[in-house]
Amino acid sequence: MKDLLLTDLPDGWCWSQLVDLCEKITDGTHHSPKNGPTGKYKYITAKNIKPWGLDLQNITYIDEATHREIYSRCDVKKNDVLFIKDGATTGQAVVNHLDEEFSLLSSVGVFRTNEKLDPDYLRYALLSPNVKKALLANMAGVAITRLTLTKLKAAFIPIAPPEQQKCIVAKIEELFSHIDAGIEALKNAKQLLKQYRQSVLKAAVTGELLDKPFPSEIYKSTNHGLESLGQGWSPKCAKEPSPSEDVWGVIKTTAVQSLEYLQEENKRLPGNLEPRPKLEVMSGDILVTRAGPRVRVGVCCLVKETRKKLMICDKVYRLRPDTESILPEYLEIVLNAPQVQKEIERLKTGISDSGVNLTQKKFVGLTIPYPSIDEQKRLIGLVYEKTEAIARLENELESQSKKAEKNKQSILASAFNGSLS
Repeated sequence: MKDLLLTDLPDGWCWSQLVDLCEKITDGTHHSPKNGPTGKYKYITAKNIKPWGLDLQNITYIDEATHREIYSRCDVKKNDVLFIKDGATTGQAVVNHLDEEFSLLSSVGVFRTNEKLDPDYLRYALLSPNVKKALLANMAGVAITRLTLTKLKAAFIPIAPPEQQKCIVAKIEELFSHIDAGIEALKNAKQLLKQYRQSVLKAAVTGELLDKPFPSEIYKSTNHGLESLGQGWSPKCAKEPSPSEDVWGVIKTTAVQSLEYLQEENKRLPGNLEPRPKLEVMSGDILVTRAGPRVRVGVCCLVKETRKKLMICDKVYRLRPDTESILPEYLEIVLNAPQVQKEIERLKTGISDSGVNLTQKKFVGLTIPYPSIDEQKRLIGLVYEKTEAIARLENELESQSKKAEKNKQSILASAFNGSLS
């Protein structure tokens, strides 16, 4: 913070501590109350504080008595600045535009500004690179790092004269609106690429990609093309991943992503347990998640390469194709095609979306096309060519998105050293 105070400011500006700029600085309850999907008062935590404002989509509620107890100490008002002070997203800030009472958890701090400070100006100042860096440097804690109220009150903010503050806010928001329009266009482009990838996979599995729709007689059960299908082992493992190829590990279901294998998603096998080498993941294996949350069941990837000494877990099927009937690269394409994924969705069983299963019996009965090996090779080449082009475009869009966010930080830096024009 001392380094921050050495930063030169324009004439008429000064460094001031938040305690001198706010009528109130507090935080929410330090005891998580009982909350649920219904109730009288909204219960807001750090997860509801987003860059664009308060996110009320997954809000929970508390009862009158609990709210009154919390609100007696933390009476959030309209135009208060809400600031995440605990955890990984510390530093995010929004201005409260809700004209109603609600309760907060202690992960969120509250700043009620006095007549010297515009709330929107404070929000942007807290988000500016130098101020945010100085604040984060003061975080402490073991399991969860946090900023204490004492440190927040002592924090310094560059203060422009009151008549300039609204002009600075207006200029920031004008420039941000142009950047946000660009970011929205990038998001739309990403979505179009995602849809295009799905259309490529769909066309591959119907034969349209070869300009030759597949005849009905080549459709057979998944089991027809498999040498083996099995599942793994889920012993009680250490929380940390296996550190090297010299130490056995068990993959987590998150190692299996759509069209992508992530070998780093594993847990170390304890030294007192004997490994099961027959379950070791090998290049050429097809992995399919078989149990878990609905959105994570039926996820499929081909292991193109992998380190040694990683075993499949119990919630993952391992398919080893008969390469005279079906190539592993083609089978990966088929199992990720939208029409096949739709059929896999129909085969899942379970009462709750939080836990469903895909049984072997149902999975091996899945009907898929078996074109000739030469046709499979052509399809693999075409799909890889198109999806690699899509990936390059996605990387470029991601680079542009990061550049846009950096531009926002540059604007904030200029705004609070007086050089924004």
